[in-house]
Amino acid sequence: MPRIKHKTDEEVLDEVLPAILVAGVDRITLREMGAVAGLSASTLLQRFGSRIELIEAALDRSTDRLERELAEALPTGPDPREALARWLADLTGPLANRELLVGSFQVLARDILIEARNRRARHHLDLVRRRISAGLAAMGLAPATAARRASLVEAHWHGLVIQWAVHGQGTLADWVHGGLLVLLDQLGHD
Repeated sequence: MPRIKHKTDEEVLDEVLPAILVAGVDRITLREMGAVAGLSASTLLQRFGSRIELIEAALDRSTDRLERELAEALPTGPDPREALARWLADLTGPLANRELLVGSFQVLARDILIEARNRRARHHLDLVRRRISAGLAAMGLAPATAARRASLVEAHWHGLVIQWAVHGQGTLADWVHGGLLVLLDQLGHD
């Protein structure tokens, strides 16, 4: 009689991703991932094939989730500046501490060297930039101006993430949100 799965593969992937980011793609063991998921290393092998396939599946699931979030429309509200800043801050939500942030940097560094993953990362950044441009247009900037300034906002967003990693004050989402509001206030008055 086959065993009943008490956790879906998706649940397992969601549970092991933070452990992968903290330990590092090259250092995490099946035993460590199994401990996090509450499953044996042999069960993980049966379900995912290999340590590398499990890691790739967890990273792919995370990337797929990001892609779905990026495909959704920007939140709206009475203050488009606030909506844009909150949306970008919320994208950083899964990176709740420095260890997870450093792990995501390591995955990014690895992905830059793998062409298919690099293309996907560029695609995501293009989606982010288009969403930022739409948010800036909602703030009243002319579409051409909004498109040009979207790159500036994106760069500032990335810079705020790195700044928080160094200074580490408050939550990453709050740090990003506050820093973006300052920039968006300036862009809205130019």
